[in-house]
Amino acid sequence: MKQVIIRFGEISVTVEEDNSTLLVDADGDTLVDRIYDELGKLIDEANRRVREGEEAREDAWRRAVKDYWKYSH
Repeated sequence: MKQVIIRFGEISVTVEEDNSTLLVDADGDTLVDRIYDELGKLIDEANRRVREGEEAREDAWRRAVKDYWKYSH
């Protein structure tokens, strides 16, 4: 099963499962839950940078997605 869970312009995050069983951590969070949580933190930081005038909106969002991939692999 392949599922696109977030899309921003040309950047998208895709989760692919071979056996339809999500990986679950000790707290019961699934892989998708953890991805959403981490992306949420990066998006909050991107929005803060835009609000404070540090970065343009598009650049901040691109950085959030790039940071996610950089730190998650």
